[in-house]
Formats: sequence, structure tokens, C-alpha cells
Amino acid sequence: MSDLQHARLAELCAELRLSAVPDLYGALAQGAVAREISYAAFLEEVLRGERDARRARAREMFARVEGFPAVKTLDGFDCVFRRSRPGIPI
Repeated sequence: MSDLQHARLAELCAELRLSAVPDLYGALAQGAVAREISYAAFLEEVLRGERDARRARAREMFARVEGFPAVKTLDGFDCVFRRSRPGIPI
């Protein structure tokens, strides 16, 4: 892809507020060619990537606005500690 075409795509993405697409489409396009997938499947991958990036930015923004000290997930929950505390229902 030429630099001019990349610049035009980046400009269109900025106008449409698709901020993650310029960073995604190059690698996804190469992968699509290697796997010989359809254009529709490639487009779906690009749009899913944009959606996932937006969700991640939203989570980060909400955590910042709320002032949470750290993002916690269930993966980090200490189940052993929880079970070792008698009298505390699980």
C-alpha cells in the first residue's frame, strides 16, 4: 500500500472517528491475504478490532473518572484467602 493511500485512509478514518482502524488494517489485511479469507470476513475483523479498542478505551476512561486505584478482574481474586476465613459466607 502506498503512503498516499495510507494517508487517505487515515484521513477518512479520522473523519469517521474510527481511531483504531489505521493501526489495525495493515496487519489484518496481510493476515487476510495469507489466509485467503473473503473481503467481508476481513471487514468484520477490522470492525471487531475497532469495537474492541473502543470498549477498552471506555473501560479505561470510566476507571479514571471513578478514581479507582487499579483495575481488578476475577482472575486476580484470591479464592484461597476467601475460603480460609471462617464465618464469612462464600
